Amino acid sequence: MLFTEDIYLITEEQTGLPVQQVNTVPVIKPEHTIQPPVNISPTTDFEYLGDNNKYFLILIEDKIHTRMNPAHQEMLLKIMGAKKLELRDLAILNINRYPETKFDTLKNFFSCNRVVLFGITPAQIGLPAASLNKVNSAGTVKLLPTYSLEEMRNNDDKKREFWTVMKNF
Repeated sequence: MLFTEDIYLITEEQTGLPVQQVNTVPVIKPEHTIQPPVNISPTTDFEYLGDNNKYFLILIEDKIHTRMNPAHQEMLLKIMGAKKLELRDLAILNINRYPETKFDTLKNFFSCNRVVLFGITPAQIGLPAASLNKVNSAGTVKLLPTYSLEEMRNNDDKKREFWTVMKNF
C-alpha cells in the first residue's frame, strides 16, 4: 500500500542467472490477515485530568463518567485549593477505565510522590491493605486511602476526618 511503483519478484529459476539476495522482506499476500499478539501488555498511556506539575496523583473510581463527575471535580478542586494546589498541579485518573493497572505502572507513568485513593482500596492497585485516612508509604511514594468523594459529599464527619490528614499530606 505504501509503494506507488510496481514491485517484481525475480527468482533464479526464472532468469537462469544467480540472484544476489539482499535483506528481503516477507511478502504478505492479500488473502492473509495479520493477527494481533495474544499477550497484550498492560496500558501504559492514561487519559487523565490535570497537568501533573507537582507529581500528585489522585485516583477515583467513577463508573458513570469517563473522567470525573463534575460535582465531585468541583468539590475536589475546592479541597485542593485550600492546599494551594490547582488542577495543573494534579493528575486525576478514573481507575475504573483501567481496572488491571497496578501501582508500579502508575508510579512509572506519573512519576508521582503522593497518591490519594478516593474510595479505592490499595489492593485494587496491587498494594497491601491500609487504613483509611492514615498516611502510608509505598517505597518513596506517600499514599493516602480515603472515602469516596460521594461519601464525603454527603457526610461532614468523613469530610473533616479526611481534611485533618490531608492538610499535612
